[in-house]
Amino acid sequence: MALKVTVKVGNISNLSDARYCAGMGVDLLGFTVVPGRPGHVDPKQFQEMRGWFAGPQVVAEAYGADDLSDIINQYQPDLVELSIEDMMVLNPSNIKLIVATSVEGFERYKQIVDQHKSDIAYLLVPDTATNDELRKLAAEFQVLVDNPGAHTTQLIEIPHVGIALKGSAEARPGYKSYDELAQVLEFLEES
Repeated sequence: MALKVTVKVGNISNLSDARYCAGMGVDLLGFTVVPGRPGHVDPKQFQEMRGWFAGPQVVAEAYGADDLSDIINQYQPDLVELSIEDMMVLNPSNIKLIVATSVEGFERYKQIVDQHKSDIAYLLVPDTATNDELRKLAAEFQVLVDNPGAHTTQLIEIPHVGIALKGSAEARPGYKSYDELAQVLEFLEES
């Protein structure tokens, strides 16, 4: 199954979300890898889940991390997601990045973004970005819009712009409602 745009689902904390999203053709699955953060998935839980889905690239959501080397060694992600401020502190290299920033932050830290340009796979921006701002960013980078809601219909018309959604906790193992995710993913299915 193919989706009309690139889709990332983050904050995955259970196998049900991971398998559902993989089956729906989601491109990127994000896991919170920093202990103490809501939805944290420890390396053992992650490895147990990792063996049960195929297809999507794995994103280590590393907001607030002190160091990336342990995260990369334990989770072996395809990409690391962090804020532009985290990127400035950690100065990551040799791994593809998803960099979360506002449009204003992108402009403010443009010089630093340019230094890491070859490592940045996606910019993750809030849904407050205008279509004109998204087009401007998408001229240089692949862009993901965070939880666009009603704006999803407009976004599929902008080249190089995708969406980022969030998973949620299970009521109990194997018992999960996908109403919100399903609505968006079914809308994005290629006909």
